[in-house]
Amino acid sequence: MAKHTPQQWQEIVKLQQQSELSVTDFCRKHTIASKSFYYHQSKALKSEVTSGFSQAIIKPDIPAPIAQKGQTIKGLQS
Repeated sequence: MAKHTPQQWQEIVKLQQQSELSVTDFCRKHTIASKSFYYHQSKALKSEVTSGFSQAIIKPDIPAPIAQKGQTIKGLQS
């Protein structure tokens, strides 16, 4: 089993989050021990909390409501 640097583990955790695979399937596909993955995922989450930033994943396939001239979109009124 290859030893990964902390930066590599951060990238691995990001790759899993961006994939549509479960942790189990991702680890199996990339020959990573799930126990190691969860350990490094936990460390990555703790560093996000202490940094004050969190990762936002934008799903572009969700259409946003569009108002026509003179029409109001519900929920956006002040």
